[in-house]
Amino acid sequence: MEDDPFGEPVPGSLGSAVAGIRSAEEQVFAADEIEGIAMRYGAFYGRDSFTRMITNLVRKRRLPVPSSGGGYANFIYLDDAAAATVAALEKGRPGQAYNIVDDEPVRWADFLDTVAAEFGARRPRRLPTWVFRAIPYLYAIMTTSMRVSSAKAKRELGWAPAVSTYRDGIRLIANASR
Repeated sequence: MEDDPFGEPVPGSLGSAVAGIRSAEEQVFAADEIEGIAMRYGAFYGRDSFTRMITNLVRKRRLPVPSSGGGYANFIYLDDAAAATVAALEKGRPGQAYNIVDDEPVRWADFLDTVAAEFGARRPRRLPTWVFRAIPYLYAIMTTSMRVSSAKAKRELGWAPAVSTYRDGIRLIANASR
């Protein structure tokens, strides 16, 4: 929930990143001289170089996923993130946090399978989850589950994602590259 502090402290490779984001958000809310808003974005994707890199890794089958399917992630199409930012600047309430994600949390395996299908590639390899421990950052990303809602942003900012699911967004990207 947006009313809760950002991310609980966690051990491991993402712990310092979560602590840093949480600290920055707390400082914004505590500052007397500014009226800050916190934007909590999902994983960005769109017609950008990062998404092209992910797509190329999937095409070459160099981005495996845990055999369990991995954790749940929330995504947000870049254009929708920009629109939400403008809405927050115009209508956001100081001292509030807003989750900016699309309407459907998804397991990493399903997300990357959709990328593969839209780009005519074979689905990513499945590996036992323990294999990912060799790359702590990838392990943390692929196994952490996070399911959040943009209900508050929709209600208070009058914003909703134009690209409502990762499937729609991946299809847009694939069609643009054809």
